[in-house]
Amino acid sequence: MSKRKKSKDEKSLLIYRYVFAGFVALIIFSLGLLLGILLDLSRARWAQEVLDEQQSNLVSLNLQNQLIMLLKNNKTENCESLQALLTNAVLDLNKALDKLLEYRENARIDPDKSRIIERQYLLANIRYWIIARQYKAECRPGDLVTILYFFNMDCKKCPDQGVILTYYKKLFGERLLVFPINTDLIKIEPSIKILESYYNIGAYPSIVIEDKTYVGIVDKDTLGRLICESFLEPQPECEEILKGEYPEINSTSEE
Repeated sequence: MSKRKKSKDEKSLLIYRYVFAGFVALIIFSLGLLLGILLDLSRARWAQEVLDEQQSNLVSLNLQNQLIMLLKNNKTENCESLQALLTNAVLDLNKALDKLLEYRENARIDPDKSRIIERQYLLANIRYWIIARQYKAECRPGDLVTILYFFNMDCKKCPDQGVILTYYKKLFGERLLVFPINTDLIKIEPSIKILESYYNIGAYPSIVIEDKTYVGIVDKDTLGRLICESFLEPQPECEEILKGEYPEINSTSEE
């Protein structure tokens, strides 16, 4: 009798242990899930804060631009102001891009929230591109080239084009301004349609170098030559590029 009772007690204890272990596992799983959700929300808030700050910066940049046009005394002073405006804008955009890429890699928020953040970054690129065009039109800097880069996430060759653009961006630093246009957002952002229509973009990837459109992937040799030909002043890196050689990018290169 005592053996039977002892056996029942052992079975009951074993059941309790399994139940307790399952309960603990459930708590751990729930905490992990909750932590993941909180981290995603935190990243979403962080990314939104970054873009909200950038939105304020854009308003400030537009205001500065209007003041420059209103109060300019001569072309030299105006160009110096526009150059400072563009430099600050590009630095701000680069920082936002780094943070946005980090956000893309780590966050798992809902698609609608992601599209809002992506759209804000797209609009920032277009606005900065407009400032760059204005600076080039009014001041004719010989050491500045701009590129619009049209791509989408389904494009298999776009990553290859991105790698080539990144190489030249690192090589020339702020003398080469690359503005990515994510055409996946075309249904919610009319500006993309306007740009694609004006520049006759019919496939991806496509790039626009100083208002000249090149549809399809542009290889490293060709892109290097096109960039060098677009500079109005000789660039030291172009001597090697035009020979079909690729300068090494090291710590002393501009970024």
